Amino acid sequence: MRMDLSCPAEVWQYAMPREDYPACDMTLYNLSDKTIASVEVTLLFYDQEGEEQARQIYRAHSLKGLSGQTFRMTAPVESKVKPHRMEVLIEKVWHEDNSVWRRDRDAMVEYTPNALPNSRSLEMLRYVAGSAAVGYPQEQDNVWMCVCGRPNHKQTRTCRRCRRDKEEIFTRYNREAIDKLVTQRHKQLDLQAKAAREDASRLQLQRE
Repeated sequence: MRMDLSCPAEVWQYAMPREDYPACDMTLYNLSDKTIASVEVTLLFYDQEGEEQARQIYRAHSLKGLSGQTFRMTAPVESKVKPHRMEVLIEKVWHEDNSVWRRDRDAMVEYTPNALPNSRSLEMLRYVAGSAAVGYPQEQDNVWMCVCGRPNHKQTRTCRRCRRDKEEIFTRYNREAIDKLVTQRHKQLDLQAKAAREDASRLQLQRE
C-alpha cells in the first residue's frame, strides 16, 4: 500500500463497489487537531492481473470529521467498473478553518499492513495491548508499523495515531512478549483453578 504520511486523515476501511451498489463507502480517521470539512480521493481499480482498470476522482463536501475520531464518506462509482482490487489515495483535505493539505507525490511511501486475521493470536494481542490493536509491531524498509496498524516514519518516536512510544510498543507488544504474558496468565489461571478444587475438596471432607 501507499501513503503520504503527512496526510491529516487516513483511510481505515473501505468497501468495494457492487453491481447492486455502485459506490465505495469509506471510514476515515482524523489525525489532526482541526475538524475536517471536505476530502478529495482518487479511487484506483485493478483487474485480476494487477493492471489498472480505471480511476476516479471524487470530492466529498459538508463532512464533520472531528479531531481524533472516525468519519464516513461515500464515493459513487461508474456502474461499468467491476474491479478485482482497489486502492484509495487521499489527494486533498480541507479543514473548517479553510486550510488545505495536498498530497506530495514525492513523499509517498510503500508499506505492508501488519493486520492479523481473526485468530487466537489477535485475541491475545488485544487482551494485552487493547481492543484497538491489529497486529504485532514491525520494522519495514521505509516505515515502522505500530500495534494499532499505523505506518510511521522511521525517525518518528511516537505513533501518530495512538500516540504510544515506539520503544514501549516494540518492547511490550512484540510476539515473544505477548506469548510470555499469555503463558504466565494461563499458569495463574491453572493455579487458581487448582486452589479452588482443593478448597472444594476440604469443604466436602468437612461436611462428611
